[in-house]
This record gives sequence, C-alpha cells and structure tokens, in this order.
Amino acid sequence: MNLEDALSIFVRLIHPIQLNDLQELVFQQSWLGKTYQQIASEFGYDHDYIRCIGSQLWQILSDRTQKKVNKHNFRSIIRQYKEGAKIQNFQEINQQNQEQKLEIPEGAVPLDSPFYIERDPIEKQCYQEIVKPGSLILIKAPSLFGKTSLAKRIIAYTKQLNYHNIIIKFDQIDKSLLENINQFLRWFCANVAHQLNLKPDLDEYWDKDCGSKVSCNIYLENHILAQIKNPLLITFDQVDLLFQYPQITSNFLPLLRFWYEEAKDVEIWQKLRLIVIYATDIYVPLNINQSPFNVGLSFPLPKFNQPQIERLSQLHQLNKHQQELITKLIKLIGGNPYLIRLAMYNLKTGNIEGNQLLENAPTLSGIYGNHLRSQWIKVQNFPELLNAVEKITKSEKSVHLEPIITHKLESIGLVKLNQDQVTFSCELYRVFFRNQLAIFNQN
Repeated sequence: MNLEDALSIFVRLIHPIQLNDLQELVFQQSWLGKTYQQIASEFGYDHDYIRCIGSQLWQILSDRTQKKVNKHNFRSIIRQYKEGAKIQNFQEINQQNQEQKLEIPEGAVPLDSPFYIERDPIEKQCYQEIVKPGSLILIKAPSLFGKTSLAKRIIAYTKQLNYHNIIIKFDQIDKSLLENINQFLRWFCANVAHQLNLKPDLDEYWDKDCGSKVSCNIYLENHILAQIKNPLLITFDQVDLLFQYPQITSNFLPLLRFWYEEAKDVEIWQKLRLIVIYATDIYVPLNINQSPFNVGLSFPLPKFNQPQIERLSQLHQLNKHQQELITKLIKLIGGNPYLIRLAMYNLKTGNIEGNQLLENAPTLSGIYGNHLRSQWIKVQNFPELLNAVEKITKSEKSVHLEPIITHKLESIGLVKLNQDQVTFSCELYRVFFRNQLAIFNQN
C-alpha cells in the first residue's frame, strides 16, 4: 500500500476529526519508517513534541478501531482496513463516531473531543515553550473563549513528559484568605504540597522575621522543588479574580515574575514552569519590572476566523442550508467560539429551525437564552455595571468607562476594549441589552 492510500484510509477512519498539517506530516513520515527523532531533526521540531503528536494519532486510531494501536503496529492496522469487506462500512463507522462525539458545548472541551479547534500556531508555540526551563505562558481571553481548553492540552502534553502538575483555581479560595497576603501565601503553599502528596510542614519554613514572600520562596525551593526530580507545572486559573484585591495582587503577582527570573540563574528554579490564565488586563498598577504580564510567552486568544468556522461546520456535518444560516448568524455573534458551536450543535440535533434560530437569537427564548440570562443577572445585580451597559447601549460609538467597570464587563466577554474605549463585543449583546433595558426601565 502506498502512502497516499494509507493516509486516505486513516483520514476516513478518524472522520469527523481532521488532521492539521503537523499531524499529517507525522503520519506520513512514520508510515515511511522514520523515528520520532528523525522527524524532529529533519523538520526542526522538539523530539518530545513530535512524540506527543504521534501518541495522539495512535490513540485516535485506537478509539476508532477498538484495537490497541501504536507506532509499531499502525501500518498493519491500516492495511486491514484497505478492503471494505474486512470491516464495517466506513459510512457506518463515521455515523457511529459522530453520534458518540456530538456533545453539548459547555465547559472546557474534552481532550478526546473532535470539536476542539486549534488556533495555529498557538498550540505549537505553547508545546515548544513549556519544555523550556523556567518557562511562563500567559493565556488571556474573555470567558467561554477556550482558555481552559487550551491549558488542558498543554497539561496533557506535559503529563506525557512525566511532569508534576498542579492546578490552582482561584474561584475555589475562601474570601477570608484574600484579606491578608500571609494567609494567602500559606494557602497557596499548602495547596501545592497537598496536590503533590507531600506533608505541608509550613511552620518549618515560615519565618515571620523574613516575611511571607521570602518564606514562600524558601518553601517552594527547599520543600517542593528540592523533593521532586521532574519539572513541576503550576497552572493558575482565573487569576483575574484576584485583581479586585490589590493587597494580594501587588504582592503575589511580582512573585510569579521573581520565580521566572530566578530560573535564569538558579538551576533548581528551572524545574518550575508556569501557566497564567486570565480574562482581562490587570487594572492595579504594577512596577514594570515586577509584572509577570510583560515576560514569557503571552498572547490573547483570538476569535474564530473563517477557516476555523468552516472546519467546525465540517465537523458538525452541516448541510449547505445550515452553513448559510451560520454565515448569517456570524454577523450577529462574530467569531465567539462558544456562541458559534452552540448554534451548530442545535442545528445538527434539530433542536431549532433555521428561521427561528436567527429570529430568536437575541432573546431569552432563543438558543442563547440561558447564556443571555446569565449575562443579564451578572449586570443587573450591580447598579454601576447596569449604568455602564446602558451608557454603551445608548451610544453609537465606543465609550469611556472606569477601569474597574471595564475589567468586570470585559472579563465576562460582554465588551471589547480599544485603547481606553469600550463597546459591545458583538451585536448579539447590543440588541439583547437594548431590548432588555427597555423592558426593565418600563417596570
């Protein structure tokens, strides 16, 4: 069997999952008998990165064929599927896979989901960066834009490299711990120790005379990093929740910068890798030399572009009429990943007719009803946010708002910021809030 036939069979087997350029390259070169090391050297990639891509390919094929597939036997598995008489009809397999994989778009996209859309070259850059000693990756985007989904894939990649992994979720911290930096740092250190199955032993390293920040540094270096052999990845999720506590951010965020800088000179700190996930820029002033937001690999997650939308449409197997409806809907919702995928899911499952989809989209009775209701509640409960949204609604141009108000509205994805001017992030929100405010003011 030649390479072209093998690739064709593989693509048909894994449908609706589509290969990106690098995955196709790894498959082709592996079929030709090259090792991961040879592929990495020839095409300028990190060996562990290529090995991870290969493992992902064989796992997908394992899921499709219900057979254990690896780099050593994948050729024989593909050959078994050359003749259609030896297997179920490809169309039946594809239909079963589609039925199994079609999922309600909520929360982070599962690692094995075919509906995760890569934003090339972001994933590649993250995989290459996270293996560097002392690396720092900053992921910024509004809610429902895929920050956690991307982070999950970086974490999964490092697990294949035997990294230790810790996730610090700031939405789970008691508010009482955010009143004092000493309490906060002790919570953080204890959290790290527990997730690594180590005894906290905080009091052995905490020195009141040195202060909480120095104690935290000593603890991480002597109690955590000294006891582990492999790199440690700490992922900080929803860091923006700390921004409303200046006494915490002004002390904790410079620590992240300090750890990053220490790795340049101190070998033990090179074991530490960091991912910082946040929804909006910090509005609390930080010394430029102490901020972690101007070092490392930093990028905002963009909206979906046209090729990415088309790929998602193909994964949902939308017909021509449904694709035309999505094209019209994009004018209302822009490239918001969650809103696009929710529309495609409802079209594919037949939950709503096309005309109703467009007509009811900006209302509480449409497919976005729950999402819009949630956004309304977040705004309605705070008069200052409600007044700000009303100000944006009434203006035909972007408006200026107080930084803290902008931060709160941007973090939930309701507005976008252009320099110091604010407007709705998509027309869907403008239409909904205009109508909702009219009703609200009448009452």
